[in-house]
Amino acid sequence: SDMTLKTWDLNTGHELLTFRGHTSTVSACRRLLQGRQAVSSSYDKTIKLWDCATAECVLTLTGHLHVIYGLDVSRKEDRLLTCS
Repeated sequence: SDMTLKTWDLNTGHELLTFRGHTSTVSACRRLLQGRQAVSSSYDKTIKLWDCATAECVLTLTGHLHVIYGLDVSRKEDRLLTCS
């Protein structure tokens, strides 16, 4: 596990961006806001919100005591459900 998320160009196969910040395996990810942001969960017990244009982490959420296995986003994209 390299603990990253990556954006790829499916026409060329080239890697476009690498999102770095998790300190353990990334367990799930999802795009938000028409692709402008992404959210990810990790075995490091954190959830991260990313800017997809820059691959910068804009917010880290903590609170789980154990590995986070997955996540889901509400239809309005204003709520996040995570499971540990």
